[in-house]
Amino acid sequence: MGYVTKYTERGLALRDSETDSVFLASLTGSYKLSNNSAFIGGVKMDFFARKGFDHYDESSPLCDEGTVLLQYAARATKNTVWAFGYQFVHGGLPGYLHSERHHGGRYIFNSQRPEEHSFVLDIHHDFAGLKGLFWESRTQYSFRWEDGWYFSNTLGYEYELSKRLSAVLAVTWTATCDYFEHHHLNSNGTQGWVFSLSLPAEVTEKTVLTPYVSCVLAGNGAAAAGDFYRDSTVVFGVNASYAF
Repeated sequence: MGYVTKYTERGLALRDSETDSVFLASLTGSYKLSNNSAFIGGVKMDFFARKGFDHYDESSPLCDEGTVLLQYAARATKNTVWAFGYQFVHGGLPGYLHSERHHGGRYIFNSQRPEEHSFVLDIHHDFAGLKGLFWESRTQYSFRWEDGWYFSNTLGYEYELSKRLSAVLAVTWTATCDYFEHHHLNSNGTQGWVFSLSLPAEVTEKTVLTPYVSCVLAGNGAAAAGDFYRDSTVVFGVNASYAF
């Protein structure tokens, strides 16, 4: 669970002030199949505090975001883990982008379909001989209601400050391909960049507290939306996780 000063999704920060102050809650579980593979399932919710924690509001095109992710994960090599599965998102920016329709030269919101269905492939790789340096990527294909590709790549470095405290510096690039058509809000290409610093601290054997700060920069793909997104913004947040 956690709190963040601004809702961001896929390297984008909305200009709408109703997406300020977001509370986060998530639950993840795994079932071990072997020493190198497992099934993973998780659910996550982003609650917009300024919208009164109302998951769906017909007066607004944006509602609280809920995500369900089911994956099969396996270790490919000593330093590489991959996971493939299905993701469902209701609400938030993904739901909004999938429910907009071109009608009479303007955008309208179809309240019956503020959701996204997709297949996702996640990869995490730790560089051998370069302790702390890692790369993470996501390749995502959405197949309903709109189809297209979304990509995310993160290069990061984790430095151990003490036995219980680390500092993680990371930069993330997000992009789309064949995801948006000419009449959609965004255009394809780079959607955004995120530069972040986090300080995960092991409070107890099973509890980790992670404050972080990030700078979000909109890319050329977001420029087509005009002032719908912020060109740049600084976001502060904190997460707390507990392992059962």
